[in-house]
Amino acid sequence: MNALPRVTVLMPVYNAEKHVEAAIASILGQTFTDFELLIMDDGSTDQTIALLERFSDPRIRIVSNGSNRGIVYTLNRGVELAKGVFIARMDADDVAYPERLMKQEACLSSWPDVAICGCGMTAFFENGLRHQVYYSLGYDVLKAEALFNSPFPHPGVMVRKAVLEAYPYRAEALHVEDYDLWSRILKDHKGVNLPFFLLDYRVSANNVTAMADSRVDERKKMIAAIHTDNLKHVGYAMDPDTLDLHYQLSWTTSIQQLDFDQYSMERINLHADKLLKSVRISRFCSVYSISRVLGKIYLKLVAYNYRRMGNKNRFRAMTSRWFWIGVFDFAVLQVRYFLGR
Repeated sequence: MNALPRVTVLMPVYNAEKHVEAAIASILGQTFTDFELLIMDDGSTDQTIALLERFSDPRIRIVSNGSNRGIVYTLNRGVELAKGVFIARMDADDVAYPERLMKQEACLSSWPDVAICGCGMTAFFENGLRHQVYYSLGYDVLKAEALFNSPFPHPGVMVRKAVLEAYPYRAEALHVEDYDLWSRILKDHKGVNLPFFLLDYRVSANNVTAMADSRVDERKKMIAAIHTDNLKHVGYAMDPDTLDLHYQLSWTTSIQQLDFDQYSMERINLHADKLLKSVRISRFCSVYSISRVLGKIYLKLVAYNYRRMGNKNRFRAMTSRWFWIGVFDFAVLQVRYFLGR
């Protein structure tokens, strides 16, 4: 291994004894070999350290915080200590596909104006179910996506170290620190997702997102602050009711639970029109890109609420141009990923 590896794989760990060996093995088995695996232990109290010490691969570097300092501190310290030009994020309970680092390193090396490279992922559950998650690809549509939610899979990205040094994770965005990070970076830099599934993402009660769901009000407040800043950037100042509607439309779970008595499709259409107008005036992204993101939302509104949304709302949704843009765009996205296999 070179003294200065091309890539640092940054893996924070905390009481990860159950799955960490499989995660490490998936990195050591990469087809791209010019990397270091920087494992940041955040004060584990189980057998994690003992398991880590079983590995003798010289590419592994283990650093301990000494005590539990939290994910934001751990990631920022890891960025500071990383030796690579690029930093690939990896969680201690996920599995990277063998070609992940090769494809992402090639992307960032070939496109010097791209700061973030993500990918598709396969979510897998403890009951054995698996679900492929398709992320949008081009940088302009990802900017539009960031107006609503996180456009990249956090444990599946590779980012230029210099960019992460300039845009550190923020403690005030705990539990949504990745969404906050992408929102800030994409205002100034480009990001892309590759049309490949390169990560198996474990969905369990032990991951950070699942734990954050037990703090719904706190998390909603943090996301609302990000939404407010993002939409202010495109010149759209929202009242509290509209901000709540925007939040409801930003996440699949809240779309599935949307109260159509409170927010009818007429109200949703009005919000979409105002957002489109603001984007057009600000030129933050193209009108087509924000239309594609709105299309994805409208498609979810119908797919998840077809029966309970009522005839009037269903008619308004399915006769909207955004719904049909969503149908077309999702079909094209699936073809892109299929051709990328």
